[in-house]
Amino acid sequence: MALISAVALFLAGILGAAFSRQLADDFKAWVPWITRRLVVRAVAKLPEHERARFQEEWLGHISEVPGELGRLFVAISLLSAARKMAAILAPQRTRGAPGGVRRALDIGCGMTMLVFCVPIMALLVLTFRLKGVPAFTVQNWMRQDGREVKLYRFNTEGSLGRVLLRTSMDFLPMLINVARGDISLVAPKIR
Repeated sequence: MALISAVALFLAGILGAAFSRQLADDFKAWVPWITRRLVVRAVAKLPEHERARFQEEWLGHISEVPGELGRLFVAISLLSAARKMAAILAPQRTRGAPGGVRRALDIGCGMTMLVFCVPIMALLVLTFRLKGVPAFTVQNWMRQDGREVKLYRFNTEGSLGRVLLRTSMDFLPMLINVARGDISLVAPKIR
């Protein structure tokens, strides 16, 4: 069984490498468009008479940031900065749900992570099936709003389960809960 697990993890690594190269190329192609859209959305939160100046200034600032990922993080932070600036410059425009941005980030980051992790998760499920052990455990969890949700985790019993527990890979199925909106990517640790 250890040999099957090793082969499964080896194949997952090969698939991950192939997918990561393609996704890295696609990511590099999309980042300039995404950063520009984020700046436009951030500027839209500002008062109208300030928009042109800040859009030009922020786009210039982003072009000086090294690396595509760095530019993306700066563009995301500009959304928060624009919301705070709008509260100072025009207090009547502060009606908005701050959870909307967080939810959008949860969906975007959660789905991206899920796409990367699906091959690994499929191999783990296959390994559990070959061992004749249930792959998932279900936990009932109470949210702050009082709603009860079911959280999915990989089974942590047995030798494979101990490895998953040590590497925190037993939490990978919770990305499905993030995509469904049951939990956020930043949530209390569940044990």
